[in-house]
Amino acid sequence: SRRQIGRQALLRLLGQGPIGEQGKQARTRTAQRHRQRTVGAAQQGQTLAHSVHLRLHHGLQVVARPEETTIRATTPDGIWTTRDNGQRWVLHAFPRFRDGDKFSYCRGLASKAGDPDVLFVGNGDFIPGEVGAIQRSFDGGNTWQAAELADPPNSTVYWFGVHPANPDIVVANSLFGQIYKSLDGGRSWEKLAREFGEIRAIAWTPN
Repeated sequence: SRRQIGRQALLRLLGQGPIGEQGKQARTRTAQRHRQRTVGAAQQGQTLAHSVHLRLHHGLQVVARPEETTIRATTPDGIWTTRDNGQRWVLHAFPRFRDGDKFSYCRGLASKAGDPDVLFVGNGDFIPGEVGAIQRSFDGGNTWQAAELADPPNSTVYWFGVHPANPDIVVANSLFGQIYKSLDGGRSWEKLAREFGEIRAIAWTPN
């Protein structure tokens, strides 16, 4: 259940849950299944068109161009996009991590500094969750791909940090204290050795 997932994640944070190599292997297996489902979800076309009122959104992006204005928002069930001032919203739902999940939970939304067509969405099985993913798009949200992470997130990927001083540096964090860094605009990632407690926002600044 959702309550059990949250409790297990809290126990793990306190050092009382399945941690160490066994826990890492379990997260790795779940992440691998998630990447496999990404292809199936794309083939099934998990994109829905709705006229909706976004009561709960976590991330927001507005891209104003001469031809149109695009608004994107992340909600627990995915990323919504409108190009007609909110009259019609299109939902892209990411692959679920497990068969029993009601949806694939989404949190933070960011774009590469200076390039709004390179997008990042923080993803996980729930909140706080037991596993997460960094979802990426390099074509303005038309297609999405989960980043390959050697060290699977221990909870939902929660937020991103970008800076115009160096658009190629992107940082991300899991809710339970892991930090990931990309030096090539989000194409590859590595986890930093230092871990923290709970992280709900992250940023980086130039020296």
